[in-house]
Parts: sequence; structure tokens; C-alpha cells
Amino acid sequence: MIPPPPPGLRDEEEDVLVRRFRQPGQEGDEAYSELVRRYQTRVVRLVGYLLGDASEAEDVSQEAFVRAFSARDTFDRGDNFAAWIRTIATRVAFNCRRDKATRDRYHAEVEPPSATTSPAVEAEARNLLEQVLPQLSYAYREVLVLRYVEELSIGEIANMLNLGESAAKMRLSRARDEFWVLEKSRA
Repeated sequence: MIPPPPPGLRDEEEDVLVRRFRQPGQEGDEAYSELVRRYQTRVVRLVGYLLGDASEAEDVSQEAFVRAFSARDTFDRGDNFAAWIRTIATRVAFNCRRDKATRDRYHAEVEPPSATTSPAVEAEARNLLEQVLPQLSYAYREVLVLRYVEELSIGEIANMLNLGESAAKMRLSRARDEFWVLEKSRA
């Protein structure tokens, strides 16, 4: 079972890690390793819900952390590392999904959707998620996961997806409606 996410407020230890992370050399590398250890499980879970494939989630999460390391000099110390890595992971997952769709179109192969596996969700809820989420469009799946799995506010979701708050609310509302229509048709 995946432990619950840490509280949203950063502690002093994390602020020190983030400052060290931005420094070149061994000290920055060690801080980066600690940040990866702290957030890897959460990022893999997020991406797993978005993509619906556990092995792909591992790969995409690793790519997100590599990109974060490569862009560490652009990270603003005042920013929240958890939000920053989530944003990177969400964008990498979107790119992965888009690239896969392009490859499928060119190869004219249709793969059956794989089930999402997540030990963090109770058995009944996990079954529902596994059956319904893969049927949703990526945009709807993304907003539902950010709101109900990652527990982000509408403002945070809007910022992460480069939407206005009203557009984020509308997308979430439509995603919920489609989720429940699919859930009822499943029964």
C-alpha cells in the first residue's frame, strides 16, 4: 500500500533540500536523490492513473525526474517542488500518450486498454477506476486524477493545465458526468 501523500505545506528540511538541489556538484546530486526518494511514489501513482499502464508509468516518471534534474537551474526556490515535479510528470505523460496515439495511427494497430493497478485505492474503488478511467478521454482522465487522486484545488489544476479556472471547472464537471455515465453503463 502506498503511504498517503505528505502534507501540502513544506517543511524546513525540504526548503534546505531544494536550495541544495539547485547547486551543482555532489551536494546538489545528493539533494536531488533525496527529493526523488520523497516524491517518486506519488509521481508514479499520478502517472499510473493518467496512463493506465504501470510499466509505462515507471518510465514516464523516470523521464520526468530526469527532466527536472536537467532543468534544476530554472527551478525557482519559492516554488513548491511537489507541484513542479507534478507539472513536469503530467506534461511528459501527455506527450507519451500523444506519441503513442501517433504511433498507433501510423501502424494501424489497436492495443486493448490495460488495467490501472494501484494499491493505494480500496478494492472496490480500484475496480471501478480500473474499468471506467481507461474509457475516458485523456483530458477528462487527467482532470479527475488531479482533483480526486492528487487532491489539487481548481486553481492548481487550472494553473497546471494552462486553463482558466472556469474552463477547469467545466472540464471537471464534464469529466464527472462522463465518468458516472460510463459507471452506470458498466453495471
